[in-house]
Amino acid sequence: MRMLVAGMAMTLALLVGCKTTECCKKSECKKSEKAETTQVDMKKVESSTIDKIGYDAESQTLTVSFDNGDTYNYKKVPEKTYKALMKAKSKGKYFHKNIKDKFESEKAG
Repeated sequence: MRMLVAGMAMTLALLVGCKTTECCKKSECKKSEKAETTQVDMKKVESSTIDKIGYDAESQTLTVSFDNGDTYNYKKVPEKTYKALMKAKSKGKYFHKNIKDKFESEKAG
């Protein structure tokens, strides 16, 4: 059981960017809190399929909320791709051509 708990602590430390579990045990460590509370500023967009778009430059995560209510996070999306999406005349077309099936994604929530 101790090994399982220790392994879970190390996994958390690695996920939030700490080099050791000792960092996350300290009260001054804010990385684990930040990972849990990071909220992307979602911007409403004009599109027939996309409702809102958000981007976290630090993690290079693009968040897209669709009109059907589904929200997906796309990983390792360069900031220039996000900016091009936001400038695109047709965000849906740009998304389908340049983002969908090009970046690893996961359904949010």
